[in-house]
Amino acid sequence: MAAAMPDTEASSTRARAVWRGGMIALALAGVVGIALAVAPLVARPTEAPAVAADAAPPSASPYARLGRGVDDVRLTASDGRAVQWGDLKGQPRAVFFGFTHCPEVCPTTIAELSAAMARLGPHADALRVDFVTFDPERDTPEVLGDYLSGFGPGFRGYSGEAAAIDRLAKAYRAAQSRTPLDGDDYTIDHTTTVYLLDPSGAVMDILAYQSAPEVVDEKLARLLAQ
Repeated sequence: MAAAMPDTEASSTRARAVWRGGMIALALAGVVGIALAVAPLVARPTEAPAVAADAAPPSASPYARLGRGVDDVRLTASDGRAVQWGDLKGQPRAVFFGFTHCPEVCPTTIAELSAAMARLGPHADALRVDFVTFDPERDTPEVLGDYLSGFGPGFRGYSGEAAAIDRLAKAYRAAQSRTPLDGDDYTIDHTTTVYLLDPSGAVMDILAYQSAPEVVDEKLARLLAQ
């Protein structure tokens, strides 16, 4: 039979056990806390513009604060008309920013939206696609008109003063960055998001670049149902 442990030694052993248990509990709490803190960052969509949690009422779109306060921005449409951004309200719209010299993103986006409208059939008549250039130096209204002419009357381009376009883009949190190429040439890296606006001009939803056709169809159908 093992000898009984002296009281002082037993007390010391119990104290060490309590201390180790407390440290393990603190470590586990720390791991859980880190996991909870990191989880929303990992889950946040990379394509979606960041919107503050209190940006809109719970019943509204999380993107509803985008595009506010720019109704007075003046642009020139691809048909030569001078317009204010607020004048374009009244029907569902898919809005995106780009430039006609874009090598891949813009032509791909236009082709995918055109294909989606073809799938919508007659319902597509209620939808308009508004393409705002980030390159007003080269993208005159005439250039934009030629660029979009093969896609039907539902596609319209808009140019204007650089400051006006910059103000409009910032309201939608659409970014751009010009990169020099050989000679005097340049390209523009830019946000690829398509903003889906309801007839009141509020952003109801967005489309990420190269979304699956079924996702595009479902979101456009929901937009047209407004």
